[in-house]
Amino acid sequence: MTTLNATADAIRSEARQLDPLKVLVTLIALVPFLLGWTARIVWVLISLLWGGAVVGWKTAHGQIEARSQSRGS
Repeated sequence: MTTLNATADAIRSEARQLDPLKVLVTLIALVPFLLGWTARIVWVLISLLWGGAVVGWKTAHGQIEARSQSRGS
């Protein structure tokens, strides 16, 4: 129980030392960071989907041409 009280006292001591302005600036800076991170993830997903579609399209087009050439022979 003493360890729990000591931990609670340490947390209270750290909380008293927080600067409200620094906390506010950190929270304000967090918003553009999260927006940028989300935009990056969305961009990566779109790029992967687009790249997969292009590769699939080219592969299918190559197979169609190969079939049409083999039928024509």
